[in-house]
Amino acid sequence: MANIWQKKLNKSGYWQAQFRDERGVRVNRSTKQTDKRKAQKVADEWEEAAIKARHGELTHEAGIKTVSRMMKATGAGKLEVPSIKDSFERWISDRKERNRSEASINRYKSVLKSLYAFLGEARLKASISSLYTAELDDWHRAEMKAGKSGSTADLGINIVRGALNKMVHKHKFIESNPAVGVEGSEEGSETREVFTDEEVTSLLSVCDDEWKGMILCSAWHSIRLHDCASLTWANIDLKSGSLSYVPSKTRKKNPEEIVRYMPVETLTYLQSLPQGIGKVPLFPRLYGRTSGSHAGLSNEFNRLMKKAGILVPLGQPKTGKGRRFRKKGFHSFRHFSITRMAETNIPDAQRRLLAGHSVTSKDHGRYIHGREKSQRAALASLAPLIGPSSK
Repeated sequence: MANIWQKKLNKSGYWQAQFRDERGVRVNRSTKQTDKRKAQKVADEWEEAAIKARHGELTHEAGIKTVSRMMKATGAGKLEVPSIKDSFERWISDRKERNRSEASINRYKSVLKSLYAFLGEARLKASISSLYTAELDDWHRAEMKAGKSGSTADLGINIVRGALNKMVHKHKFIESNPAVGVEGSEEGSETREVFTDEEVTSLLSVCDDEWKGMILCSAWHSIRLHDCASLTWANIDLKSGSLSYVPSKTRKKNPEEIVRYMPVETLTYLQSLPQGIGKVPLFPRLYGRTSGSHAGLSNEFNRLMKKAGILVPLGQPKTGKGRRFRKKGFHSFRHFSITRMAETNIPDAQRRLLAGHSVTSKDHGRYIHGREKSQRAALASLAPLIGPSSK
């Protein structure tokens, strides 16, 4: 049992504690207490913690409990450390307050739902300081074993890592980030394939007027599905022949509008539509619809590809949670647009500008495909290696 004593010349009146520390060395420390009973409780807690430390049993969690008991014993309240679930839910609320897009919030919630299911209800009630690297690494591996791709599992751990960073630097819930030690997968992500010119022509021949406008906007201007469906007449200036919008993917980081001048084909199509003003949707039937679900835009476009006779290659077979990747979809128009620009030798800087990619974007290159027709044309333009045979 730890001893307490008072210095005769100690004007503060604080009781001193004497006990063996984590090295087994006898030390004296001020309890900062003038009440003998409270001072003894502080000394006892110190000694108990030191004994655990000497035997390698003083975990972060045990240390927090010790400090909490000391605070309670001395009338200083209780050390509040939020649970794992409460900490992540607070982070989600903080993201909402910072006006993160609904799509981003839903993505965060989906990742956390998976993590919660893996940890279990009992574990979620433990303090956030008890979350450890091996535990998160096991979850990351379990995601891939359940059928999710390496890129999807990596996205999940990156989201959790970002949340925990906030808990370290902003909320001060934890001292270090346990997700930092989780390595990403070595599995490459599956990528979209590009449409051929003939496939785009087939799609335009079987679609209605609204999908025709969506296809032209994406095939010419690399606009994503949700952004196309969200266009209104306020985004269109027929007089100058321009289209302006703020991409939803980068809206929070860069709220500036992208202005694109339309080719004759797109401009002629828009001039043929019943004219609207302001916030009247450009494509009323498709406006405001989500991309997911059976009745979503993506699935409707998949049915349109089937109608156009386009065969869609599938990615690697999946089991469990994984969905088999469809290598062609509406996003293939973005690949189509950027590939066409590269095939016609539009300079890299201009391509990035037209596609909405930053100068430093590492993603731009993966949108450029070597289509068969362009490869054959390029090879035909080269001089032959074997000259005319001489007899």
